[in-house]
Amino acid sequence: MKSPLNSYASGGRGEIYVSSVGAIQQAVGAVQGAINSYVNEDASHKADRLAGRVENRKNRLSHEDEEDKNSEYYKKTERITARAADSKSEARNNQQTEIERLKKENEAYRNKYKA
Repeated sequence: MKSPLNSYASGGRGEIYVSSVGAIQQAVGAVQGAINSYVNEDASHKADRLAGRVENRKNRLSHEDEEDKNSEYYKKTERITARAADSKSEARNNQQTEIERLKKENEAYRNKYKA
């Protein structure tokens, strides 16, 4: 037989079969991990990521785009800046909600075990 899976049949002189399943599974896992980290990203991390993106865009902004406030590059940078601000306010709201929840939980615990 000519199959690489049966290389042992000719006394081990056939082609050597190397499975690539592990490499494929590793690549799929890496892509899925990146998707999960993006989808499950919390608001504060998202705000920091977008702020860094805005900073990078401003660093490579050409002089003529800086003067032309109607350029597409400038408009996109402004949209990303707005998204970063929205994410930062969402992170603050989430943090405030968590603080309020912990205060209520603490108060309930104190009332439960009050002597």
